[in-house]
Amino acid sequence: QGDFGNKTTKIFTPQGRDWDLQWSFDCASLGDNGNFSAKVMRRDGDALENAAVEKISDHDSGTEHYHQEGTFFLQVVSECQWTVKVTG
Repeated sequence: QGDFGNKTTKIFTPQGRDWDLQWSFDCASLGDNGNFSAKVMRRDGDALENAAVEKISDHDSGTEHYHQEGTFFLQVVSECQWTVKVTG
């Protein structure tokens, strides 16, 4: 999923215990650094402990690895263009 600004994603359930969150953001339209935060939330609204990406830069990307079963959604906060993808 990709977008600008703040967004709550659709609920997802990884196939197993091991899954990845691929993320990227680009603040070129701002002409300056921006913030990007992607927090993994449990279906009940509680945050998954130690499961947040928080960056301040003009652009960045990466992959976070998780070892947690369940049903989740992401809370993304950014003024930049961003993409997130869950695999696994």
